[in-house]
Amino acid sequence: MRKPIIHIMLVIIIGLLAYSNTFDGTFHYDDNEAIVNNPVIKNLQYFIHPSEASIFKTQFQYRNLKARYIAYLTFALNYKFNGLNVTGYHVVNLMIHLANALLVYYLMLLSFRTAFLSRSGVRGYSGEIALVTSLLFAAHPIQTQAVTYIVQRAASLCTMFYLLSILLYIKWRLTIPGRGVVKYRGIIFLYAASIVSSILAMKTKEIAFTLPLMIAFYEFMFFDGVIKKRLFYLIPFFLAMVVIPLGFMDARMPLTEGMASAARDYTSIPRADYFITQFRVLVTYIRLIFFPVAQNLDYNHQVYHSFFAPQVVLSFLFLSAILSAGIYLFYLSKAGEKSLRLIAFGIIWFFVTLSVESSVIPIPHVIFEHRLYLASYGIFLAITSAVFIIYSRLGSLPKKAAAVFITAIIAAFAVTTYARNNVWKDEISLWKDVISKNTGSAVGNYNLGKAYQLKGMLDNAVEHYNAAIRLNPYQIAVHNELGNVYKSLGFIDRAMEEYQAVIRLNPAGSGPHGNQEAKDLEAAAHYNIGLIYKSQGLIDNAVEEYEAAINLNPVFPEAHSNLGILYEYKGLTDKAIEHYHETLRLDPMAYFTYYNLGAAYQSKNLIEMAAENYKAVIRIKPDWDIPHLSLGRIYLQSGNVKDARIELEETIRLNPQNHEAGSLLETLR
Repeated sequence: MRKPIIHIMLVIIIGLLAYSNTFDGTFHYDDNEAIVNNPVIKNLQYFIHPSEASIFKTQFQYRNLKARYIAYLTFALNYKFNGLNVTGYHVVNLMIHLANALLVYYLMLLSFRTAFLSRSGVRGYSGEIALVTSLLFAAHPIQTQAVTYIVQRAASLCTMFYLLSILLYIKWRLTIPGRGVVKYRGIIFLYAASIVSSILAMKTKEIAFTLPLMIAFYEFMFFDGVIKKRLFYLIPFFLAMVVIPLGFMDARMPLTEGMASAARDYTSIPRADYFITQFRVLVTYIRLIFFPVAQNLDYNHQVYHSFFAPQVVLSFLFLSAILSAGIYLFYLSKAGEKSLRLIAFGIIWFFVTLSVESSVIPIPHVIFEHRLYLASYGIFLAITSAVFIIYSRLGSLPKKAAAVFITAIIAAFAVTTYARNNVWKDEISLWKDVISKNTGSAVGNYNLGKAYQLKGMLDNAVEHYNAAIRLNPYQIAVHNELGNVYKSLGFIDRAMEEYQAVIRLNPAGSGPHGNQEAKDLEAAAHYNIGLIYKSQGLIDNAVEEYEAAINLNPVFPEAHSNLGILYEYKGLTDKAIEHYHETLRLDPMAYFTYYNLGAAYQSKNLIEMAAENYKAVIRIKPDWDIPHLSLGRIYLQSGNVKDARIELEETIRLNPQNHEAGSLLETLR
């Protein structure tokens, strides 16, 4: 049981068992915008030439391509090989999680080789400490949101590069005393790889901004040497921090305007209120580590407006006591038990790694479990170190009892993780869980309504959409979806009321610097009203609505496509062609638009261009009979009887009821 290979196998087996029920879990919540409906990840060209993706402006599209390039590149590669088959995404997420657990294990082993900890009283238990810390990280149910919720790969992947960078740095520092050309080359490689890994972390998620600080803390807590030289080691890591703010800046803007855009808040919560609320949130995070019960995707956490609220003051005092204890243990470690410094480092790790998301930078949700993923290592490290300091002083019988207790805790966590993953099975089970724990969750009711809508359970969808509106009448996305359900049920007047409510309640989308996501929702409402007008034969009204949608969201392919159809109906073929081209620029797989473009060119007697577009339709959707028929007509008109026959026969093969194709074939016999 002391062999590292056995430890590694245990970590992998426990991790696989705990997450063995996740592979067929569906896409959830932000997965839809970040993956399922994200055109950026569906074209690797955008990752070769990111500037081409600047046409996409929402949070999960162009902005995240720049700021979280590595995370979204992995989604793009998943899409390249798996399409929207969710299993491939879950496999990658679990592999990252297991890699992180093993990095935690190796990081702990290396730490006991540092000059400071090599003299600690628990040095003989280094393997056991590494194993237990790694198992806690792998099996704890608080990690489920970062592993099972696919889009939160950004958190787990960033953690992988974060831990790897620190591990490589430690390995490099431990190797510095070596001499010789071969060893020198190896030393340089380790240091360079650590810097590269830190940059990859920063291009994966913004929490990596704290990485240079944690490397600095580790350097000065566990290594020794000349201060100036050690500071020099850290300079490249601190210089790399500029990668993160640059990822949020827009190269097309002047520098000052770009910086303002990068710093703009993405929530209406004031900075001061967000900051004081985080004291309470941090206490909740700590509670979830020790007692992972009542986990929730949407805590609907109260936002506090005064530091002197009792909950805030008590939380502040509790956190101050923990931080003070960490500082006290650090000073005790100088003359006493060296391993006390591990507890101090774990406490510092927890607070520092959470500082990006739990400080003065407001984020739309004040609390999310996946934000604990990186920070949890600090708590696991502190807990395990404390347990083994006590363990080292126990007699043989208490030691056996302690070992059984530790094993039971890890097993209980693994079982709880498995159970929690069952909640993530599909959207209905997930959002039912949210509402069962938080009946006042407008977000929960909205998403449960959406899940029912996708399942065709429209009456259930209406019930939960209306519940969401009662809880938050200004949640414009709900009005939009409720309008869609009413339209599907045939209640057109009610649908119009809901779409118009979106437009009426959407001040966030107004103005040149309005919130783009709010603008997109308002654009969708105009588009849906346009569809209703079109179905009623009110063509001019529909055109007006489609144009309004495009003004709000210029990268709205469906609006461009439908506007093109109506322009063609009005005889404005050139304008129709413009919008068809714009549709295809935004969505190169829009086969119906290729067909419409081909028909438009054919009406202008541009036969070759029409034929090319019909061929494009066939490449994308080879089982559709109509483009084959249209191409057959063109070949007949040009006297190409051989190819005409091929296309008409293919039309009949695909649709034996296509009488026009049959009639045309008769003329060729």
